Amino acid sequence: MKRISVLAALLSMALQPSWAASVNTQPVQVAVGDDLYLIDPVTLAVTVQMNQTQSTASAAAFAAEDVKNVVFVEGDQRHWRIALADNAFDVKVAVDHGALTFAISADKPKTHIDWPVSAARQVSAYGLPLGEGFYIPADDAAWADWLQEKYDESALTELLSMPFWTEVRTGADGKAGYSLTWTLENPFNTAMTFDRDEGALRLGVSHEFSPLMPDRPYLLRLQKGAATPVTGALAYRELLERQGLLTLDDKLAQNPNVAKLAGAPHIYLWSSGLIKPEDIKSWRPFVREFAAKYQTQGHLAQKLWAQCDKEARKMFTQAFKEAQGDAGFVSNYSRDAIVRAVNGALIKAIDAPAQHPLPGGHDPAMEVLRGDAMRTAMQQTFGSMMTKPESWGGGFSTDTIAALRKAGLTSAWLGANDWLDTLWHPQSVKAAKAAGYLVGVYDSYGSIHAPDEPRTWLTAQVGRENWEKAPYRREDGSVVSGFSSVGAYANPVAIEKYAEQRMTAVTREAKLNSLFLDVDATGMIYEDYTEGRKTSEAQDVAARTQRLNFPREELALVTGSEGGSALFANAIEFAHGMTITPFSWTDPDTGKNRQSTYYRGNYWPPEAPSLFFETKPIKPALRNIYYNPAYRLPLYQLALHDSVVATLHWEYPSLKFKETRVDVGLLQLLYMIPPMYHLNAANQKRDLPVIAAYDKVFRPWHEKLYRTRMTGFEFLSQDRLLQSTHFADGVTITANFSSQERKTGQSVIPAQTVAIVSPEGERSLIPLRDMLQ
Repeated sequence: MKRISVLAALLSMALQPSWAASVNTQPVQVAVGDDLYLIDPVTLAVTVQMNQTQSTASAAAFAAEDVKNVVFVEGDQRHWRIALADNAFDVKVAVDHGALTFAISADKPKTHIDWPVSAARQVSAYGLPLGEGFYIPADDAAWADWLQEKYDESALTELLSMPFWTEVRTGADGKAGYSLTWTLENPFNTAMTFDRDEGALRLGVSHEFSPLMPDRPYLLRLQKGAATPVTGALAYRELLERQGLLTLDDKLAQNPNVAKLAGAPHIYLWSSGLIKPEDIKSWRPFVREFAAKYQTQGHLAQKLWAQCDKEARKMFTQAFKEAQGDAGFVSNYSRDAIVRAVNGALIKAIDAPAQHPLPGGHDPAMEVLRGDAMRTAMQQTFGSMMTKPESWGGGFSTDTIAALRKAGLTSAWLGANDWLDTLWHPQSVKAAKAAGYLVGVYDSYGSIHAPDEPRTWLTAQVGRENWEKAPYRREDGSVVSGFSSVGAYANPVAIEKYAEQRMTAVTREAKLNSLFLDVDATGMIYEDYTEGRKTSEAQDVAARTQRLNFPREELALVTGSEGGSALFANAIEFAHGMTITPFSWTDPDTGKNRQSTYYRGNYWPPEAPSLFFETKPIKPALRNIYYNPAYRLPLYQLALHDSVVATLHWEYPSLKFKETRVDVGLLQLLYMIPPMYHLNAANQKRDLPVIAAYDKVFRPWHEKLYRTRMTGFEFLSQDRLLQSTHFADGVTITANFSSQERKTGQSVIPAQTVAIVSPEGERSLIPLRDMLQ
């Protein structure tokens, strides 16, 4: 890179008179195609000139009066330095694949530059990849208020699934409209800003030049395109291809099991533990036997009773009373409570010899033996009152696999919420794989906890040494707090070998063919100033990518993660949390107020947490922002549909809110993204018929299109409730989100119906209102 020396810059500044008299104010002119960009070398204000009209592409980064001098490097009109009173910036502009590019560096670290900033009053709408993507009219007060209140100054890599935004603009004097897209090629240490300019929504970014990346410039692209909000996604796809994007075809060549994602709904299975209430077929004799023997030394009932807390013993005592007499009957409530107590006590009462212990109290090989021992103990003691042991288990049981197969599901991704279930129920893993399903578990190396943390959970326990050494530390030495302010977030560099050991041990002992790693692909990244392993945000991304690649490349597992940020697209096959991103934190009634009608639920009871299993109403304001199809755009699908199979977040599954079920079902078909569900033994009767009905209409098309690039999207009506997507093989999908029938061309699409036209012109109608309401 050509640079003038600091001495030359200082000498040049010393020889110049005051700013107003000395700085060349002629704009830097760069032609890109038929358009001419004019860049003020003093302020970095950017104007685009087309057809004898000019439009502001970005407001200024610097006030003219604050700039002391501008010097062009070795006479290069596309390379100059901007000198302020206490700092200087190096600016390079160029043209690359139809885009105007900027490379900006600062002499001093910890310097901020608030640029670019949209010319809000010239923008009619934004295409913003907030999660999957949104169409946001610049004059929409509700959206402007929401973004400014909830998302202003959010880290760009965490907020946006892809580092760009598109501004749709109307043409002047009746001329055709156009769009401008800003893309950040180096999106680290950057925050999004939202405010208003005379009522119009204004977007901007604030970039910090990190001392941990002194040689990495701030890289941006500005590209003009058609007057649609999706041009940025299409351009970003082209950029990703030039950078080496892996498609699902590429990933399938590496691992044939990737094909099992075709048509597969994503289903988390709950009700952990050795048994479920249905595994006890004779409840009154079981409770009576337990009541008779819980004080007999050496009896399994006595061992379990000894491990029960006060509340569990209270529930047993209640069941003892219910089971008395000829008419005795153990209530469903008591059955659930007793099974919960038995499952918890068995872990403490039944030992198995250590095999290959890992820090954090994990020994997957031992848990396989413990599962066998627990099963044997229960069968020998209570076998006559129970079903066959091979069918035992909660959501993750052979009974569930059989129910899915009977319902007609020939493909599925099944995720155990607790990896112990897969270790204790090898017969269920075997049955699921035999059915053609992907079988995975939830794992996480994001939040870690101290060994004695009372609010801990399984994946957060990593051992004392890792707990003490692995947390990210800020410049002041403070630790970055973990999820829900418990524990700390761990630097993947510091915990790399441990994570690889644990992933290997869990997945090999359980004989899995898939793995889900929480947090890693969200774009939630950090710097670490710990001495000896200082880590920049870019290095953090590299370390997370390496961790995601490990199960894919070394363990042959179909790997997914939360979110699915484009930063990690090459390192995952699927993502949970792209279509609907978490939003309960934005509204106390939804996220915290348990007395509210809109409270989303919590993590109780453990076998069927209300957060996942209870259907709830959604606040109208939240529905308008996050679910209104008139605001939705498939930006992520246009860029990455044939690279990552993305779906909803597990906290917001397809059937969660009763008012949004139909819209979500339509959206899944329009975008060709799989549904997300939660199942256990108890809710199968309620939900499995709906799951099966949707599977019959969704699966055949997803099997054809999951590896096919999405090439286009259109709003077909003024209210934006009639929408179409286009795929590279010629398939067109049109969704009518309206409650009224709509015409498109010569065809009529009934209300809340999807029409799919094959490459051969065959038309299929899929009505969803009656199926999903």
